[in-house]
Amino acid sequence: MKKSACIALVLLAGCGGGVDPAATKVEIEALVKKYHEAFDQADVKTVLDLLDPAISISRPTEGFVRGKDTCGPELEKAMTRLKEQNKVGKRSTLFGSIHVEVEGNTAVATYLAFIREDKDQSNAIFTRVFRRTDQDPKWRILSEHYSFESQQK
Repeated sequence: MKKSACIALVLLAGCGGGVDPAATKVEIEALVKKYHEAFDQADVKTVLDLLDPAISISRPTEGFVRGKDTCGPELEKAMTRLKEQNKVGKRSTLFGSIHVEVEGNTAVATYLAFIREDKDQSNAIFTRVFRRTDQDPKWRILSEHYSFESQQK
């Protein structure tokens, strides 16, 4: 009887690939914030470390950019522009509620971000898909889609 109970507990622990959805939600929320903080500070190394090798980013006016080898340099250019425009330290991102859904080794975060640069503010809706693999247990950004609504103040 004890052996059966132990086997049942082991099987239950293995359900969902060993992912604790509640803990994962907290981890994904922290990664969303880490990404934006790093981007706002033009911290290229941190931003690139959060990307999955197969990342796909939807650019509202340009279509999709695919693969870390392509997306990484594009993101780096955007952060270089922040430095050149002297916006590092003047840019900040605030968040509305970050909604996270977890299914095994995939998590989807959808949220509203308020991006402030000096007197300007842009509101954006982001959806980011994160994944982790057996080979790489860190959660990384697999896909990103966003849309902006610019507001001048």
